[in-house]
Amino acid sequence: MQPTDGMPFPDTNTRADWAQDPTDNVFGKKALYPGWDLDEFFQTAKSNAPATIKYCVAPDHLFECVRDEIVNAAATISMEMYSLNNAKLVDAITETLDAGVQFSVMLDGGALDAQGKWACQTIHAHGGQCWIFTGKPQSNVHKRYDNQHGKWIVIDGARVLIGSENLGDDAMPSDDPNNGTFGTRGGYLITDNPDIVNAAQTILDRDFDPTHHADVRRWGTNTDDFPPFGFVPDYENGGKGYAAQFPAPLTLHGAYPIELVQCPDNCLRTSDALLGLVAQAGAGDTLLVEQLYEYTYWGASGSNPSADPNLRLEAYLDAAKRGARVRILLDSFYDSFGDPRSNWATCAYVNRLAAQYDIQCRLGNPTGQGIHLKMVLLQRGATGFVHLGSINGSETSNKLNRELATQIESLDAYNYWADVFKSDWATTTFAPHRLWLPFLLRKGKP
Repeated sequence: MQPTDGMPFPDTNTRADWAQDPTDNVFGKKALYPGWDLDEFFQTAKSNAPATIKYCVAPDHLFECVRDEIVNAAATISMEMYSLNNAKLVDAITETLDAGVQFSVMLDGGALDAQGKWACQTIHAHGGQCWIFTGKPQSNVHKRYDNQHGKWIVIDGARVLIGSENLGDDAMPSDDPNNGTFGTRGGYLITDNPDIVNAAQTILDRDFDPTHHADVRRWGTNTDDFPPFGFVPDYENGGKGYAAQFPAPLTLHGAYPIELVQCPDNCLRTSDALLGLVAQAGAGDTLLVEQLYEYTYWGASGSNPSADPNLRLEAYLDAAKRGARVRILLDSFYDSFGDPRSNWATCAYVNRLAAQYDIQCRLGNPTGQGIHLKMVLLQRGATGFVHLGSINGSETSNKLNRELATQIESLDAYNYWADVFKSDWATTTFAPHRLWLPFLLRKGKP
């Protein structure tokens, strides 16, 4: 379908007409599974309605942001989350349940560990609902998405939280950050923009629909849903390894253009969404990327950037070739250096261009437990943009997962997150390069 209006491309009676075309890196090589709502969600949701936007940084103060939204809910809380295992946030949820607030959450069954099972059991005991997104192949039940990896919360139908972090201890430590903490770098947007709230709720309603989708079931309907007998939840988190740099959220009020981007439906659009945003970067502009990972290429592990390019990564490189200043910071904590598509390999691939263009790639771990952020910042002329959400740099994340992110135009928002980026960038000089050493022969032998 054409990005501008969703109408089909002209019919050529060839495989190029299909989204599965294996030769088209941009509009082809895509899947479509039963249960997807591609027609409804082909376009991204956009709004510039007057609203409050609030950005929170992990691990510095994200716990307080999320806890406060939960305990201040008046009527309803609806979540779609990959995992939920922060014991103190579970306590906040049960507090609101006991006060009469209705609560429901849908979690990915593949991420349901013992503490997550305890969380569901506790929520259920207090009158809340916990649902599991999972398949059952022996009954011919297959998941619509490879992973339900999105992370968003709708409060009272009036506010939405959308971010990069699961409701766990790593990103949301509850210790006092004033004397140091420890966790993952991440972030959330909180807004009361009515169009974005309604759009996020609509996605949740389509995903969280057990009447029409057999891959959603109530917690407790499977014997493996329960934690081990005698399980004791872990309340310990945080630490002293990271001196919190960002003590306060950023709160803005105004008519800021906001775009809601979701995978697999519309996150690879080239006219808007992330690729459309990055395509705006040119001479004199600045593009900052901070990600858990960006694969060097997509496709099979034995492929290469020419045959199966990572469209996101190539867009960053193209921005540098147009004259933009590009900086890419990827996680070193979780990286597998020996993988041909690792962050190490990606940085080496990027840094080969550093002599020709204003582009650099580094690996880092600024907050102790890795970079879990999924963020792209663009400063273009006198304005700035922030892309923030759950979308990673793999083909699975962009084409098979449920993911959610926001893009906001605001120079103040850009500057806030650019300060986070600059702080994290300054903690490392680890910039992998692929070295080609001379090969010496002596009498024809190596």
